[in-house]
Amino acid sequence: MAELKNTITSVESTAKVTSTITESTNLNGTADVEKDGMKQTALTMSCSLTQNTVANIQTYVVNMDLFLANSQLVQAEVQKFREKATQVGKSLNCFVF
Repeated sequence: MAELKNTITSVESTAKVTSTITESTNLNGTADVEKDGMKQTALTMSCSLTQNTVANIQTYVVNMDLFLANSQLVQAEVQKFREKATQVGKSLNCFVF
């Protein structure tokens, strides 16, 4: 009767493990209109700033009538938000459109 012999050959390999760490910051804001003692949101704004990328500011009109009646003032608030996003983005090497 023949004997079966199993031979296991081990092959050593060296694995290379790396990691990538990416910094990011989220900014959120609102453009609010106060009229007759009541404060209402006309527009929301958000921006995700990620290291070494280009970021866009997203805007969403919450109250169209309020937005249209105060569009120039709301636009000024969006510009303030853009300036803040640009300032924060500089440390991340992130360009804000």
